[in-house]
This record gives sequence, structure tokens and C-alpha cells, in this order.
Amino acid sequence: MTLLCRLPVPAILLLAACSPPADFESARQPPGPGTFPQIRPLNEVLATGTPPALTETDAAALRSRAAVLQARAAALPATATDPETRARLDAAITANTP
Repeated sequence: MTLLCRLPVPAILLLAACSPPADFESARQPPGPGTFPQIRPLNEVLATGTPPALTETDAAALRSRAAVLQARAAALPATATDPETRARLDAAITANTP
């Protein structure tokens, strides 16, 4: 930006003349066929897929992950704010409630 401020006006015009003109017509053209996905009935889509199946290792991994997440949740404090901050927030809420 500071470089453009220091260039004389003819130099700026010369730089602008060197750039190719913008192609605004291509932006107005609708996309060609095959660009958008086809909308199909849900029953047809569900019929083509295979139902998911859990293996014993998947189930064990999920149980392990659930246990880790439950331990992390248990370690969190019961409230996110201390009583003084909670009272201040409650006062601000009731003061701004019509």
C-alpha cells in the first residue's frame, strides 16, 4: 500500500494497463450440467448403502473412549463460576430484563 502511494500517477496507470481485463461474462453463465449433485429419494439412497456394523474391537474402543470422557467430565468443577461472579451475573440479567 505504501508503494502505491509513492508511485507517480502515470506509473500506476501503466501497472493497471498491464493487467488482463476482468472476465465478467463467465460469472454470469450458469454452471454446466453435472456440476450439482442429483437429488434422489431417501429410500433409494438408503437402499444402496450397507448398514454399519460394530466389531468387538470397535465396541471396546468406544467403551474405553466413553470411560475417558466420563472421567474428564467428573473432574470438571460443578459450576463454572464462583458464587460472587454468579450473583453479579444474575443481578445484571435481572436489571436488563424488561
